[in-house]
Amino acid sequence: MENNKPELLTLALSNKQIAAALLGQAILDEGGIGVSGITIFYTNEGEARQLWTIANSLGYANPFRKKKHRDHYHYGFSIKA
Repeated sequence: MENNKPELLTLALSNKQIAAALLGQAILDEGGIGVSGITIFYTNEGEARQLWTIANSLGYANPFRKKKHRDHYHYGFSIKA
């Protein structure tokens, strides 16, 4: 499965419908939808950076962030309003 990620990233960057579907799934799986916005955070930095790259290619991503959470970090971003 790990070997498919670069191919999936390449596909998403070349197809806006695939990119939107991946971001939608990420929001459903790991997203936070609140009054002040939508965030996507993962404990895996690589996965979070790939999703950020996809969202940024569409113009949806705010800057990538790293947040301390208990004894580990969460990595992610918020969606532009």
